[in-house]
Amino acid sequence: MHLIDHLLLEGLEYEEPVVTCKAREGVATLEAPRGVLLHAYSYDKAGFLTSADCVIPTAQNLANLEMNLRARVPQIIDEEPDIFQSELEKLVRAYDPCLSCSTHLLTIERL
Repeated sequence: MHLIDHLLLEGLEYEEPVVTCKAREGVATLEAPRGVLLHAYSYDKAGFLTSADCVIPTAQNLANLEMNLRARVPQIIDEEPDIFQSELEKLVRAYDPCLSCSTHLLTIERL
């Protein structure tokens, strides 16, 4: 008789899980679509999460994004407002396609 047949005929018995909690910390990296995701977690001796730190690719790229925006603005400063905004939004989306829609961070005001 195969194991699955045995389980189907006999059923399963509940077994109380054995869990041993210890205070622990863990760190990992993961390749994400727009860079590297760094994350770290700490747990107390009861197994509860006490801290978490995630450094996402968007945060790692913000300094370069700002530098590129500062360089692009003088190149398109005389464009119509809609074109000006569209060009800057394209640059933002090149770094993170979700950023421009999720935060609506770009507001254009002509002085």
